[in-house]
Amino acid sequence: MKYIFKRALQARDLLEEIIKYFEGQDLMENDKVSSENSDVSDNIYPDFETDMEGNILQPEGIDPDFIIDIIEQRKKSAHGGVLYESARAEKEGEKQMPTLKEGSITKRKDGRWMGRYQDQGFQKSVYANNRIDIINKVNECIIERDRRIDNERNGTVKKMALSDFIDIWFDEWILAKSRSKPLSNNTIQNVKFSLIKYIRDSKIAKKSISKISDFDIDLMIDDIPTKSMQARTYGYLKAVFDKAIMKKIIKESPFKFVEKRARPARKRKYIPDTQTMHEFLEWLKIEATDCYYIGKFIIGSGMRMGEVLALTWDDIDFDNKRASVNKAFSQADNAVVDHPKTEAGFRNTPLFDEALEVLNEIPVNKKTKEIFWMLSKRHISHKFPEKALKYGLPRLPIHNLRHYYASLCAAMGVDKKTYSLWMGHSDIIQTDDYTHNLSEFEQDQINKMAKKRIKKQ
Repeated sequence: MKYIFKRALQARDLLEEIIKYFEGQDLMENDKVSSENSDVSDNIYPDFETDMEGNILQPEGIDPDFIIDIIEQRKKSAHGGVLYESARAEKEGEKQMPTLKEGSITKRKDGRWMGRYQDQGFQKSVYANNRIDIINKVNECIIERDRRIDNERNGTVKKMALSDFIDIWFDEWILAKSRSKPLSNNTIQNVKFSLIKYIRDSKIAKKSISKISDFDIDLMIDDIPTKSMQARTYGYLKAVFDKAIMKKIIKESPFKFVEKRARPARKRKYIPDTQTMHEFLEWLKIEATDCYYIGKFIIGSGMRMGEVLALTWDDIDFDNKRASVNKAFSQADNAVVDHPKTEAGFRNTPLFDEALEVLNEIPVNKKTKEIFWMLSKRHISHKFPEKALKYGLPRLPIHNLRHYYASLCAAMGVDKKTYSLWMGHSDIIQTDDYTHNLSEFEQDQINKMAKKRIKKQ
């Protein structure tokens, strides 16, 4: 049925072209009758007189445009009498020729002009009696075609639901971010959680993106339970509407009138003193051995939990007391990935006494190279703070142990750039001079840390 309909449309277009063709023939016949009644000679190739420099002298009683047409026909006779005009403006005397927007115009052997242009994959033709008229006629057809296509497109786009456009934005966001470095599944899941989860459950998810108001967005964000998640959702959703403007789906973003959600001030993290930390670790050694191993190793290395969980015995250099950080366990993927959190995460970090003691105490499993094989990688991050609360400490996420390590480095006078490097921070820029002198300088910093060990009671 679709094929028959398509062929019918093609037949209609062909019929319209034939009608236009014969309408053009009628115009030419009228022009011919007019020319027969005039004083101009019937010879369309008269011999023109020229001046001393070879310029053609215009005969009396002949229109200048007629002479130019004859000259062009003579110059291009090698092309079978068919003349082609490019889409550029030309001047004839003092008259500015219109500019052809696209397509082409052709002067036929019979003297008429034909214009061609594309309309959604089909070639269309129009006819006129002179060059100016054919250019204007083609341009009018192109303007009408574009207006019709825009109206059809806008009718479809304006009906697009917000959730559908978020999917488009999300795919393009991943592609753009991945051009510089691979995105971790954890990062992707964080964006999905803060942007897609709350919006898909909201009333505006299926609403047309062009009909969403600032009031709709305010209500949706206010329903999100935490201030920090409100701020994250605000930022990502604003980016979605900014993209919609770039794609000309909407003319103005409702976020222009939406109250900005700022991230709440970060709460001061609880960091225990060295004595409290020592006593807590001794209690963990009996209460939860797995928490004891990972907790003590982190405060002796400054490594991230995912980096520790991915360590294998071949990553350890016992002679130089260092660990090669080259992979990490991803909670989102539930697997070890072959890259740390950032490019700066690839490093050789020093191991201090607490970390080395763990390596000497922890049982070795000959079936695997993993050092922390006995830990439940999915649950250790929840178990550790639960044990801290049971012991009587304020909330102590396992990540806070990195802050403890950094505080200990600062207290011992270690250079900030050095211990930031040890921790794998990505915002530290090393100069060539710093890199060259790092070995000797870093050893001096390690010696400072070695002087400060957690005293055992």
